[in-house]
Amino acid sequence: MEEITRFINEATDWNKDIEPRNESKVIELGNLEIKVLFESDKEIYLQSEKGTKMMKPEHEFFELLK
Repeated sequence: MEEITRFINEATDWNKDIEPRNESKVIELGNLEIKVLFESDKEIYLQSEKGTKMMKPEHEFFELLK
């Protein structure tokens, strides 16, 4: 849980349009629900009621989503 939080906190705030992704997953951190949009080597988008963030595809992050 702490590692996922670290990845999310280090991600870049994103206020532009989101490119479509083939995969999505919802994770819950406390009372916050985060929708993760991803596709192989493309940027990852993290959406929640607090806004959207974008991060580079990190192998370690994908391992934590399993």
